[in-house]
Amino acid sequence: MRPVRWDAAPQRIVGIGASTGGLEALRLLVAGLPHDAGMSFVILQHLPPAQMGPLATLLGPHSSLPVVEAGPRHRPRPDTIVIVPALVGAEIHDGAIELRPLEGGRLHHPIDLLFASLAQVAGDRAIGIVLSGTGSDGTYGLRQILAAGGSTIVQEPATARFDEMPRSAIAMNAATLVLAPGDIGRELASLHSRVAARHPSELERKVDGLLLARYAPASVVVDEGFELVQLRGRTGPYLEPLPGSSARDVLAMAREGIAAELRDALERARAGDIAVRHEGITLRDGRETRIVNLDVTPVRDIAHGTRQFLVVFESIVDDLRASQVARDQATAIVEAVPTPLAVVDDRLQIVSFNRAFADLFPSRTGDLLRLGHWHAPGIRERLLEALGSGEGFEHLETEHTDGDRRHLFQLAARRLPGAPQLLIGIADIGPFREAEDAREANRRERDAFLGAVSHELRTPLSAIILWTEALRGFTRDDPRTKDAIGAIAEAARSETQLVDDLLDLALSRTDGLSVVPEPLDATGVVRDVLASLSPSARENQLEVASALGETTLVADPRRLRQIVTNLVGNAIKFTPPGGTIDVSLETRDGSVVLRVHDTGEGLPPDAVAHAFEPFWQADGSTTRSHGGLGIGLALVRHLVDRHGGTISVASDAGHGTTFTVRFPLLASR
Repeated sequence: MRPVRWDAAPQRIVGIGASTGGLEALRLLVAGLPHDAGMSFVILQHLPPAQMGPLATLLGPHSSLPVVEAGPRHRPRPDTIVIVPALVGAEIHDGAIELRPLEGGRLHHPIDLLFASLAQVAGDRAIGIVLSGTGSDGTYGLRQILAAGGSTIVQEPATARFDEMPRSAIAMNAATLVLAPGDIGRELASLHSRVAARHPSELERKVDGLLLARYAPASVVVDEGFELVQLRGRTGPYLEPLPGSSARDVLAMAREGIAAELRDALERARAGDIAVRHEGITLRDGRETRIVNLDVTPVRDIAHGTRQFLVVFESIVDDLRASQVARDQATAIVEAVPTPLAVVDDRLQIVSFNRAFADLFPSRTGDLLRLGHWHAPGIRERLLEALGSGEGFEHLETEHTDGDRRHLFQLAARRLPGAPQLLIGIADIGPFREAEDAREANRRERDAFLGAVSHELRTPLSAIILWTEALRGFTRDDPRTKDAIGAIAEAARSETQLVDDLLDLALSRTDGLSVVPEPLDATGVVRDVLASLSPSARENQLEVASALGETTLVADPRRLRQIVTNLVGNAIKFTPPGGTIDVSLETRDGSVVLRVHDTGEGLPPDAVAHAFEPFWQADGSTTRSHGGLGIGLALVRHLVDRHGGTISVASDAGHGTTFTVRFPLLASR
């Protein structure tokens, strides 16, 4: 059921949404809120109380307004801050806040839910504010507020501890203003001052005058003798002022074609003290023909004991023109709306559509659901049900394909009054979901990075600490001293390598990784790498076989050595004792081809696609028994790309893995 608009509402209703890092922004914001603007403020921060404490208690000392926590069916009041309790969502219906319990411990986009209900309830009186936080919560809700005619404010990203929510809103054009938290309160106060700057009675009188002059029907008030008392609106098409003694006689002023009808109506109204109406009067004025309805109504002044007559001229032509103007304005508005809109009949045949719909669907005639393929089961029944019952819907998600084009749509539908037709809005939410997926992938990568780094940095540090403690108990000539120093040095080298790898990965993401190509003996570089790794291979009881043709290449020698070291080292790490590693280098079809094959564990098909992702390992257990940060192959791919080459992987679980690198023979980037 559609929420009832908040008629007994404060002048403005302000919804404020925040997440991670939003507490400091909220403190600055509430400190500057206007205290006498008649605004009501509703704050939702979706963090558990264990992470931030009771929000009403934390914000109260910073605000000159009362700060209260919302209870069931809480009705916000002007000049009051209402806090939505932690771990619940909220919507505004019938002038009250309805709390929504979490489902499965969380509520998807609670700020969007609050803002969307605020847009429906408050319309152009709604103000939405998004502060610091991760993700995109609030962006959709701000767009709903804008569509309802309200205002939106987003925290300046440079001032936010976590800027993803503000940046999401700005990227989707959902922000009317972008301000620092301390400036938001002043802007709200300024908004109130601008609204109240002029005296209401003066403003109302001027507005009423304009509306009467432009839109009210032409009318006059006459006395018992049909003498003119008052004129309203544009009476020129019906009455013509005359000089002399008859200047106030309305019958003498009446234009040809309406004079007889006016006399008859006035005399009948005076004689019977009744309202009289004449319809369809034809009035010609030069080239224009006007169809007029005429109403005469007696009006008594009880205080003075007099009677007058109100004469109203209704021009059918003017009404048609006004209707056409209204239709033209509505059409212009619909055409300017960026959301695709279409009207369909009771057979879901397209009746009309706006420009955004035409841009989205090349074919725009016939059955709506035959434009491409809609993947929502029962969508036809849902649309026909909305048409038959008059109960619309929104937020219906469906995938849509049309040839090689694929979209994720969200549909809303409303029955149009006076006709068996349905207005359908289609929002392409694919970009929103892609942005959310990208943020989720970044979050997973960040978590994997922290887990890997904490594990890998701890291992050599633990060795350094243990051997350092042991050294304190050794005498100068203790033979174990040499072993301790060697272990500390090896752990320090391992730590240095980890830091170097992390630095290289960071630089690779900004194109800051140095690559200086030069002509070199590629065979010699590969041979040197194999020699340096042979002790590790022997320690793991592995046989390394090589077939190295004499090849030259234009490449960075340090980076080429890094590529080969990572590929062969990876093979040593994941090949069990007794296995074999084959390394080959040859010139083939204008390329230098490096191939590293092992007889190790191999990769399952679903893992091959992840092989070059940072911080990912086929061994995904928390023990990470093979060690390493999982960034070696990601670096290899970037370095190969920088040399203008390609890298591929072929693997079958239990049957080993093969990495193939192809470098252009005489060029690199």
